[in-house]
Amino acid sequence: MERPEGDLDEIDEQRVMAGMGALWIPVFVASFGMAVVILLSLWVSGWRNEQALIAQFEPQWRVGEQLALRVLHIDGERQPLAGSQVTAVVFQEGHGVQPLGEFADAGEVGVLQGRFTVPTLAPGPAAIGLEVAHPGLGPLREWIAVEVVDERPQRQGALTISTSNLNWGDNTEPQPEGMQIVVRPERRLLAGFDNTLMIRVTDPDGNPRPGHVEVALLGGEFMAQRGSSREPPILLSERTDALGLAMLRGALTSEILEIEVRIVEPGEVFIDEGRVLGRRRFRMVSFAGAVRLEGEPLALRAGEPASIAARGLRRSRPIYVDVHGTDGAWVDTLEPVVGLQPPRQWSTAGVEPGFIQAEAYYFTNDPGESAEILRLQITDDDPGGVASLRPVVDRYHALLDAPRVEKSFDRESEAAFVAYLGRAELSEAEVKLARRFLVGTLPIQVIGPPLAITTFEREQADLVAAKVAWYSGLRWGLLGGGGLFLLLLALLILVRHGSTAKATAEALGSAGDDPEIAAAINSARRGALVRMWAVVVVMGLGLVLVAVALERIVWRV
Repeated sequence: MERPEGDLDEIDEQRVMAGMGALWIPVFVASFGMAVVILLSLWVSGWRNEQALIAQFEPQWRVGEQLALRVLHIDGERQPLAGSQVTAVVFQEGHGVQPLGEFADAGEVGVLQGRFTVPTLAPGPAAIGLEVAHPGLGPLREWIAVEVVDERPQRQGALTISTSNLNWGDNTEPQPEGMQIVVRPERRLLAGFDNTLMIRVTDPDGNPRPGHVEVALLGGEFMAQRGSSREPPILLSERTDALGLAMLRGALTSEILEIEVRIVEPGEVFIDEGRVLGRRRFRMVSFAGAVRLEGEPLALRAGEPASIAARGLRRSRPIYVDVHGTDGAWVDTLEPVVGLQPPRQWSTAGVEPGFIQAEAYYFTNDPGESAEILRLQITDDDPGGVASLRPVVDRYHALLDAPRVEKSFDRESEAAFVAYLGRAELSEAEVKLARRFLVGTLPIQVIGPPLAITTFEREQADLVAAKVAWYSGLRWGLLGGGGLFLLLLALLILVRHGSTAKATAEALGSAGDDPEIAAAINSARRGALVRMWAVVVVMGLGLVLVAVALERIVWRV
């Protein structure tokens, strides 16, 4: 039989490769498309929030009053963006847009704060606009609803009780027979700072029992003395005032303080020769606070400046000091205190009678239990007169049922004591000490800066939504386009295979009947089909892998 011109294998390979060449074009196109999808996915997965803000201010405003404003400018990792500036305006229908002021990041820590005066507005809804600018970032703008009112309810703050088990582990001795001895720290006992201890001696019914007291240090380090159970140093030896009150003050340099208060009848020549009428041991644990506020005087007339000093254990961190008015509203925030700085002078001009409260903390976002407070009384009466004590007595009496850390707190004797105060004739010094005891031992109530808005969660949710939308588009594009590609590729394989087989048969003519030649042709066809279908399978697996990769990438948001 006569063979066709040219080598059979060469002819068949040329035809097969010609068919394969036509198939490589969609393969290259599909590979390019998959690469584009992968690159877009990586680009989308790299999206991050560049900035967000947390704004704090009062939600209810009264025309003409001063209020405080604080904006925390943060990045996508919740870290502060230093060097920002915020411009604040207020808008109300009929009054247009009115400026409130510009507030800079004075401490270069990403906290923009200050105070503003509420302009002329009508009672009803309004909106405050904030525009935060930072070098290298676009402006961040927010509008937040506020309400203009004539009156607003009194805010006392949240009662804050220590969550430390140590502060509840009180092993103070029971009261001695025939008398009650009370020792309480002014506000909180804080290691590392000066502390004031208030001492009160009464009869079992709560009536004052003046007498001579001694305070012995049994354990801990206080007032530059080290405690000893064998030979305890005497921290105080003096007579109480007419209300049975006394106080001692000094630096506490230990976490635990143990003292013994003795009521003695002095000897004719030496006190230590006298007879001990009663004694009681106290064990107190320092609160886990890192900031101390001090203020003088504790009572003043409106218009007189109040002196407020802040101290912290972390000398390099700024301490934020807020001032709340007599109705609890956040009316001012002082310049942050860093290190040892002189007391800030705060004007009480225009403040109504009542109690203002200063609060200090390191963390502006949620001060909570760690905040230190200082209460100062604003009065129309003489601060040294008995009449000025009436609001203090009323405040103390109103909080008698509030929870206390002190396990032996006796509400009935406390009520009797404040009732006695209401009818007693006192000297100016006794009024001052009584005010310090009553105000300083009130339960801790932290008002805190009101949170107006935080945009971080919203920005994060918007980012997630945008990434998911992009991912969905890329996934459907990948699976849809990939499916069409596989169908097209399979169709081209079948078409090219059929045309190649037909062309080969025509080229061979009658020689194709030769068994040897027919076997070679069939082998070449099967090899070509296997290779082509292998390409289809590999491309299909590539689509699956890319889809899985997209699933993992989207949850990296």
